[in-house]
Amino acid sequence: MAGPLLETKLYVPKLRRGLVARPRLSERLSRGGESKLALISAPAGFGKTTLLAEWLAAAPAGAQSAAWLSLDQGDNQPASFWAYLITALQTVAPGVGASALSLLQAPQPPPIETILATLLNELSAVPNDIVLVLAGCFILAFGWFGFNPGSMLGASGNGSLRIGSVAVNTMLASGAGAFGAML
Repeated sequence: MAGPLLETKLYVPKLRRGLVARPRLSERLSRGGESKLALISAPAGFGKTTLLAEWLAAAPAGAQSAAWLSLDQGDNQPASFWAYLITALQTVAPGVGASALSLLQAPQPPPIETILATLLNELSAVPNDIVLVLAGCFILAFGWFGFNPGSMLGASGNGSLRIGSVAVNTMLASGAGAFGAML
């Protein structure tokens, strides 16, 4: 990965005035936040990003650590995606993933499995859960993950992988177990 990371991709979007409150969806999202992985899928312009930003803003101070990553076409490169994901996690858990990021940026990086195992080990040492929002997952061609584009990863209770065929717009993962299932 060459060049600096664009920090604005890591910012939770600001809420605008005059938004229509959607308490039922916020409540469903809160219940879903207790699970390892939640997927929010709807057509463009239906308010997925706004709903998530509103939900995060409504959480009591200190109730949850939330990292945000807005994806774009450039994130179809594995090195770029993982560098951004690790950097997003570092916004709420400083230092987490530092070893994995160093491995990723090495002149001769080890296999991705080694990098991801390092990241998961570092995440497992984080004492609190982290909510990770990946906004714009529909942009990614997940072929480099080892499964068909248009498919998505889901988390099961034992950290194994489950593949489903869904158009994913936004993924919300919580806890190291969910990251293990995503990775």
